[in-house]
Amino acid sequence: MKRLLLAGGALLALVLALVAFLAFRALARVGTPEFERELVAAAKTALGTEVAVRSMRVEVLRGFRLQGVRIANPAGFKGDLVTASEFRLGYDLWPLLFGRLQIDELAVEKPVIRGMADARGSWNYEGLKVYGGSPGGKASGGVSASFLREFVVSKLLMKDGALTLADANAVFLRMDDLDFESRIALDAKGAGGKGQARVATIALSESLFLRDTKAPIVVSKAGLILDPVSARLADGPVQGRIRLDLVPDVRWAMDLEVKGARVETLLQEAGAQPSLRGRLQATASLTGTGGAATARGRAQVHVDSCEARGQAVFLALAVLLQLPELQSPRFDECRMEFELGGGVARTTLLRFKSRTVELSGKGTFGLATTALDYDLTLGLSPELVAKIPGNPTRAAFHRRDDGFGTIDFGVGGNAAAPKVDLVTRLGASLATEAVKEGVRKLFRKMPK
Repeated sequence: MKRLLLAGGALLALVLALVAFLAFRALARVGTPEFERELVAAAKTALGTEVAVRSMRVEVLRGFRLQGVRIANPAGFKGDLVTASEFRLGYDLWPLLFGRLQIDELAVEKPVIRGMADARGSWNYEGLKVYGGSPGGKASGGVSASFLREFVVSKLLMKDGALTLADANAVFLRMDDLDFESRIALDAKGAGGKGQARVATIALSESLFLRDTKAPIVVSKAGLILDPVSARLADGPVQGRIRLDLVPDVRWAMDLEVKGARVETLLQEAGAQPSLRGRLQATASLTGTGGAATARGRAQVHVDSCEARGQAVFLALAVLLQLPELQSPRFDECRMEFELGGGVARTTLLRFKSRTVELSGKGTFGLATTALDYDLTLGLSPELVAKIPGNPTRAAFHRRDDGFGTIDFGVGGNAAAPKVDLVTRLGASLATEAVKEGVRKLFRKMPK
């Protein structure tokens, strides 16, 4: 019996020595070029795309740090999907005994994330194996049945990040200087986390720029939500909510309220001439799946004490009617209401109003083409109508009950070169007036 125990003890000691030797050999390989190559190769296999790391520091029991990380786009897309100056992962292995993977810190410094869709609407990140098991697959829900019941990231940190989303036409969402900190938990019910986000600039289709955005952030495997949002738009405060879904498809939504934004700044940032001045109040509720052409929703805009300065339509009216007062008119009220859909902004209400000049109507504006198709009515006070040279031109205006003279006209062309058809309207009026004058002369010549 004693000999059997001694033999068993010797066998156990041999097994322990073998395990210790193998563990020592495994640990000894950590940090070697061979180990780093194998780790990068494993990441490449897991993602299904090229992965590169400039330098690596690994501590098996505590975590690792990667510098100069690059994840290439999957097949079918050029360039990189993600780059980062540094990636840190710190973890605790003991909770694994209880089916819980505990990540103390998951941090990334200066990441640049580029989401892009091809002409068919397929996104680059959908080609990653981790997205759904195969290129183009959809993400599965929950945690697979295994001993791992919970995955927790106590501190998810991003610093100085940048995110762009682009479709086949152009970049429709860009975030610069993005910081956020959150806690993430993943279990059988799904993933979720909460934290704080700050974004220096959110650019929508490179024409609308939210700055100094701050908001609580809710992160899930489906996307993220910023609510409530606090930001600045053209020097005016903004409040609202922004949502970005990535699963099952890319979709964005926003509800924003703006107070006191400078209209001329908005136009300049959008690349247009600052032809309208004033302080803007607006509410907008919009959704989309890509650029401006996919946007749907409604918006209401009101500009206090607005002034049209160098605006092409008013300049054309001033020349055609020979009224200098129409070159830079000031209005007590400028109000517009829009409906967006199918790549077109439908102006359901347009009303500019002052004591002497009014402009009202409705029409459409092509978001991609900037094509204009508006039916408008110009209203002038009796004093301004009296200043119009020529009786036939004045006769083209219809007298309203309040004494204002009105004339209908259309605006076509595009935003860069609008075309006012008032010449045609006035031509018809002049022809009619000529006929009337001829009839009057005829009756004057007839014998009594």
